[in-house]
Amino acid sequence: VFGYDEHMRRFAERISTGVMAVMLGTAFSIVLYALGDPQSGFALLPENIAAALGTLIVLAGAVTGVALIVPASLDHASFVRQHPHLRDFYTEEDKARARRSFAYELIGGIVLIFIGITLIILFSETPLEAMVGTPLMLAFVAFGVKPIIHGSMVLGMTNIAGYNEAAAEV
Repeated sequence: VFGYDEHMRRFAERISTGVMAVMLGTAFSIVLYALGDPQSGFALLPENIAAALGTLIVLAGAVTGVALIVPASLDHASFVRQHPHLRDFYTEEDKARARRSFAYELIGGIVLIFIGITLIILFSETPLEAMVGTPLMLAFVAFGVKPIIHGSMVLGMTNIAGYNEAAAEV
């Protein structure tokens, strides 16, 4: 109906990937900061160069995230204005499939987050904590958050009554 399903799947993909990009930029920047920290034991770069490169990586992650999230949000707002009311066309099987898919994405995301937590614990109080442990933890959290956001948005798209109510408020 009006390309709703395709629009919402693309919207979920862009938002979840944008959030992940912001988090990955932070994770990778920590490696660069550690490469310039004389106390890390891995100072391969001058501190100012490592800080500048790390800041650029944070910026790259943020710009990538914003470049995905903002246009997706504007496209979605436009879609809602063009289609303020939809008929519920999802079957009970479609909704059950979305719930199952969300359960798998939620569980997978939580597992990835716990792996990240385990890695930071593994490397804590070692010389590798800042260089390996923290960036790996943040990367696993980023990869874990993406399917959780994506799955919840895809599940939410099957709630047409909720869409219609939110569209009416706009």
